[in-house]
Amino acid sequence: MSVMDKYVPITHTQDERRVVPVPASAGLGQLPSLELFEGLPASLGLPEIGVYTPWATRTGDMTWEPGSESPNTNIMVWGLTDQQVNLAQEVGFGNPLPFVVIMTEQPLTNGTIDAMWGGTAYAPYETQAIFRQDDAKPVPTIRFLHWGERIDMANAPQHLRPLEAAAQSQNGQLSFAAQIEARESTQRDFPALPFDDALTAQLALTPRAPVPGLPASQQAPYPQQIEVIAEAPSQRSAAMPILVGIGSAVLTYWIVTRKDKR
Repeated sequence: MSVMDKYVPITHTQDERRVVPVPASAGLGQLPSLELFEGLPASLGLPEIGVYTPWATRTGDMTWEPGSESPNTNIMVWGLTDQQVNLAQEVGFGNPLPFVVIMTEQPLTNGTIDAMWGGTAYAPYETQAIFRQDDAKPVPTIRFLHWGERIDMANAPQHLRPLEAAAQSQNGQLSFAAQIEARESTQRDFPALPFDDALTAQLALTPRAPVPGLPASQQAPYPQQIEVIAEAPSQRSAAMPILVGIGSAVLTYWIVTRKDKR
């Protein structure tokens, strides 16, 4: 039995709530303790990380399901520590946080996600690809939000692994996240480039972050596309600005054409 099954519904509906500290897919907007958790960032002084919009949801190791281009909710993210997770349970009169999140800059396989949450008081629930609302680039940088659901503590290991250690194992940030009204928090248009294309381009241009504690010889190599080597001016280096300009023009033309078709 999940700890979620132990909460008792109340009369409020999720549509009436301005801040919902659970993923939209959970459908848990009627939990009584959520009213207590809504004020948690202020009461614990959690640092704001930013407002994000869901772009896609992971369905497999290499597959994603794009979300709505007009989402009803965005996601507000705050920094969180293990100590604050424990304090939140005191604020909730013994009710633990139903969900916490770990945000990473790189996508993770399902096996890696399972291992990341392993030994903690939370189990993997869902992974969303998100982008910041204040990211002004035509194609915003994709981040990955891994939701962890509180497990039934009767089935918990005797010695719990710290959540911050779980996050650091994948160079991630332990966080508290909540749904907020999109119409009150949306600053930018939804990206015109399809998610799969944006993700492919980002992975090709972004170096893989080193894993803490792993020997340099075992780290994944950086993509060759972004390797910078000092060399004397040559015909190749002189041509690079032209190639970059052509690539940018093609991308801009593609985006404008897609918008016109709409």
